[in-house]
Amino acid sequence: MKKFWKKYKVIIIVVLAVLAFTLLSILSENSRKVETSLNDFKDNFGSDEYAVTVIGLTFCDHCHNFSPIIRGISKEYSLPLYWFDIDALSKEDSDYLYEVFEPYGYSGSSPYIAVSNKGKVIDSHTGEMDKETTLTFLKDTGAIK
Repeated sequence: MKKFWKKYKVIIIVVLAVLAFTLLSILSENSRKVETSLNDFKDNFGSDEYAVTVIGLTFCDHCHNFSPIIRGISKEYSLPLYWFDIDALSKEDSDYLYEVFEPYGYSGSSPYIAVSNKGKVIDSHTGEMDKETTLTFLKDTGAIK
């Protein structure tokens, strides 16, 4: 065993380092950080530009599954995306989001997806969607062509 370790020690260390780096890259790419601050959301909610807001929960598997789908669509179509994990926000900030989206059907279930324009929610959906369903939803709201 000592001969094996001496002979292959550098190779093993390099392989482990590459694997660790790859794993960290994948995890950071799929992390669901808030795209913009709540202040940015407040400043832009009334704009003429369509935007998608997703309210999720940090422990929600459906949110984790939906995140790469909506993020990919957002990038592909240059559609502003606001992602908030409501359980990671302060009480004041989470109360604000409830006030904004409760009249449009937000009840605390996640993920909650809302398309807005000019300070109004055009349509909303609760629950994970696959890419095709999400694209259809966004096209039906006029957010993407």
